[in-house]
Amino acid sequence: MREHGSRLILRTNQFEPTIIQRAEGCWLQTTDSDRYLDMESGIWCCSLGHNHPMVSAAAVAQMGRIVHLGPAFLAQATIEAAEALSRLTGGRLNRVVFLSSGSEAMEMAINLVRQATGRQMLIGFDQGYLGAFGSAAEASGPTSTAKCMKVPTTDCLRCPVGATPTTCGEPCIDPARHLINQSAHEVAALVIEPILASAGVIIPPAGYMRKLGALAEEAGVLLVVDEVTTGLGRTGRWFAHQHYYLQPDVIVLSKALGNGFPIAAVLCSADLEAQVVEKGFRYTQSHQSDPFGCAIANEVLRVIAGEGLIEISEKVGEQFKKAISTLSADFPQVREVRGRGLMIGLEFADHDGRAAEDLARKAQVKLRERRVVVGLSRLHPVLRLLPPLIIGEGERILFLQALELALRDLRS
Repeated sequence: MREHGSRLILRTNQFEPTIIQRAEGCWLQTTDSDRYLDMESGIWCCSLGHNHPMVSAAAVAQMGRIVHLGPAFLAQATIEAAEALSRLTGGRLNRVVFLSSGSEAMEMAINLVRQATGRQMLIGFDQGYLGAFGSAAEASGPTSTAKCMKVPTTDCLRCPVGATPTTCGEPCIDPARHLINQSAHEVAALVIEPILASAGVIIPPAGYMRKLGALAEEAGVLLVVDEVTTGLGRTGRWFAHQHYYLQPDVIVLSKALGNGFPIAAVLCSADLEAQVVEKGFRYTQSHQSDPFGCAIANEVLRVIAGEGLIEISEKVGEQFKKAISTLSADFPQVREVRGRGLMIGLEFADHDGRAAEDLARKAQVKLRERRVVVGLSRLHPVLRLLPPLIIGEGERILFLQALELALRDLRS
C-alpha cells in the first residue's frame, strides 16, 4: 500500500496535518481551500509577504540569464547586491560574501574573527541563538564552553536585582565588564543578537548595549552582530543594532534577504579582509555568491526602500503593539506585550493554578484552530509575532479578533 506523502519526509519536527498548496501575501492556502493568516512570515523569512510579485519577477528574469557560477567568476547581480548592502552601512563594511543560510553565515563570521585576531574565545548571551551547527551552535545557549563564555542576557522582565525601567542602572553590565577585562587577551569577538528572537523577543536596554559595545572596543575585542532575524526592516530600522548606535565589525544577514529564498550574507571591513587574506584564509562552497540568490536579494532591498517598509514597520508595529496591549489588559494570563517594529512578543504568566508554559502553548493551539499561525519561544512562555511588513489593517484586525477569542477560551 502506498504511504501518505507526508510520511516520506524525515520527521525532524512535528508537521501540521494539512498541506499548503499556495501562499500569497500574509496568507497560506491549503489543498482543502482553507486559508491561514501567517503571523510568522514562514520562519521569519518572507518579510515582503509570500510570492511578492516584484521579487518573483526578478527571480524569473535572472533564471533566464544565469543561476549558478563556480568560485572563479562573479556576476553583475552579485556585485550589485554587495554594493547595495555596503551602502546600508555607509560604506564602512564594504566586503561581502553571500552564502545560503544564517547558520552557515554565522559560522563564516566566527571563522573570520578567529583568523583575523589569532584568538579562539567568543563571548555571547546565555539566552542567545546564533546557529544550528558548529561554532555558532556552541555559542548558543546557557552554558559556557571551552571556546565561548556567556554573559547574562539582559532580560528586564526577570531582572536579577529587581530593578524597574525607572530605577535600572544596568547592573547586568558588571559581569560582562569583568569577563571582557579579564579575558580580552584570548577573546576574538563579542557575538550578539541585538534583539533575541528565539528566546522570546527579549529587548536589552539601550544603555546596556551601548556600554557593552564600548567595553568590547576598548578591549580590542571585535563585535559580531547577528541580524539574521532582526535585519532589513523588521524592527523599524535597516538593522536592529542601529537602535543602540553600535558599530559592528561584522554583520550577519539572512532570512528577509531572500524573502523565502535561502541566501545569507556576511559583511566586514576591508581591513578585516586584509588581515585574514594575509594569513592565507580561503573559503569556498558550492553556492557561494550565486547570481540567482543575489538578484533576488537586490530586488528585496529595492522593494523595502521603494515601498517605505522601514518606516511602515516602525509606525505600524507600534500601533499594533499598543492594540495588542490594550486587548491583553483584560486578561491577567498575559504578563507583558513587548516588541520593536513588527517583531512582537506576548509573554504569559502563571494564572489561576495554570503554568504560563501551558497557557502559551494552548493559546498558540487556539489561534491555529482559528487559522492563525504564530510562533512559540523555545525558552519562555512567549507567543512570537513577526508578520510580513506588508500586513494590512484588515489582517491586523482579524488577528486581534482571533487573539481575543483565544484568550477568552483560556479563561473558560
